Amino acid sequence: MRISSVLKQVSVEPMLVLYYVAAAIATLAGTNLVLLKACNPNHSPAEGDACDEVAAQKVVTAINTWRPSFEYSIPVLFILFAGAWSDAHGKRRKPLMILPIAGEIVTLFYITSSVYFWKWTPEMTALFESLFRGLTGGRTCFSFGAITYIADNTYPEQRTFRLAIITALIFISSPIGNALGGILRVTFGFYVVFNVCLILNLLALLSGLILMKRYNDEECLEKSCGLPELKKTWKTVFKERTGHNRTIILLMLIVSPLFGGCLIGEYSVLYFYLRYKFHWGEADYGFYSAFRMSLTFFGTLISIGVLSRMCRLSDEVIGLIATTSQIVAALGNTFAQFQWQMFLYPTLDLMHGAIYTVGHSIVSKVVDSVELGKVNSVLGTVDSLIPLIVFPLYNRTYSMTFQEKPGTFFLISVAFASVTWVIFLTVIVLRMKQSAKVHTTVN
Repeated sequence: MRISSVLKQVSVEPMLVLYYVAAAIATLAGTNLVLLKACNPNHSPAEGDACDEVAAQKVVTAINTWRPSFEYSIPVLFILFAGAWSDAHGKRRKPLMILPIAGEIVTLFYITSSVYFWKWTPEMTALFESLFRGLTGGRTCFSFGAITYIADNTYPEQRTFRLAIITALIFISSPIGNALGGILRVTFGFYVVFNVCLILNLLALLSGLILMKRYNDEECLEKSCGLPELKKTWKTVFKERTGHNRTIILLMLIVSPLFGGCLIGEYSVLYFYLRYKFHWGEADYGFYSAFRMSLTFFGTLISIGVLSRMCRLSDEVIGLIATTSQIVAALGNTFAQFQWQMFLYPTLDLMHGAIYTVGHSIVSKVVDSVELGKVNSVLGTVDSLIPLIVFPLYNRTYSMTFQEKPGTFFLISVAFASVTWVIFLTVIVLRMKQSAKVHTTVN
């Protein structure tokens, strides 16, 4: 009975897993395509062909400093209007997930063409790959739609756990994709890889259309989605609220991009770091990524399940604990000298995904349901802007230091996580003051 009850709640999860697995496979294969084009600009290389690794990595990291401008800046306006639009039209969240999948399908056709036309430069390949994803919202829009959909259709007391499942699935889907991508690319080549991604995206589209229900029991609040709605979206975030709730929302607007900044920034150079320092290949990186993200997957589920549901710890306390472990792990990675250390330190960061989960959970519990789309669209907008900063920051730092001290870029994560730690501590203090005030008033 319990299993059937859980299965009835399944909605966005299969689509999310299929989409993120496909996106991870395509991203790793696309990175290798650009890297191989930088090594061999005139022809597709045979296995074992010599490559100037340092020169090729400098080309790709240089591309990664401007690439986010196309992949992440375009979704900013897209997500802002999408949040207001979905709130105003009966909480229609499904299109926010279907459009990124459609964009990924178009991107796959383009990348496959780039394999055939090998002389298309690395810059041209990366430019249009990023552009197609950006124009259709990409993973930022998809995750925004999924989180808002779950928050809409889950009771507050279950929301933290359901959002933890979504976060954990994102974390486990990406390494599965990386592991599969490395094996498929080495074994079968680019054409098979991109066709597998196409099939997975089509299955994701189908599962979303079948499993996701449209909840339109609430009336459409507005029909306009222009500039007035954009202003309303931002006013929703900054409006006066009871207690310290407005301050808490604004603080969570900082936590979300700082968390995403560490994750996106590190993974934008991690493959190059492992190639250069430990001479790992695609398959090695895929398995390592799977190991690292699997720890985060189970760590997020266990930590949220135990600390939130069993120990009844507040979201902000869980966030503080998770951020502490993140700082320790990032410091260890910075000074790692041996391969075994790259497997040791991620075990200290088991709760990494909990930061993202509790941040969104805190916000969802201090806003009305009819405001949730607007507030999450602002969160999504801020998240979209962060790669514009962290991609150049991490890639430029890595490019300047990888020949002497390749782990230096992890110190950026330490700095970001330290700010997050202070924010969660601040929220704890604000909650304590608010509780003390209520207690005094009652007495």
